[in-house]
Amino acid sequence: MSSFIPSDRSQPYLLPPDLKSWLPADDMAHFIVAAVERVPMSAFCVPVRTGGK
Repeated sequence: MSSFIPSDRSQPYLLPPDLKSWLPADDMAHFIVAAVERVPMSAFCVPVRTGGK
């Protein structure tokens, strides 16, 4: 017995091309995306250690 889910390769999209079309304009998700885009990613970068444990 197989546990694979059958797929239809002729289906054009599994999700819409623009995910914003699923949400109303005043949804909190838009605020969260905008806030995350403003976070400097350099704050999360860790320098690479070389030549050691």
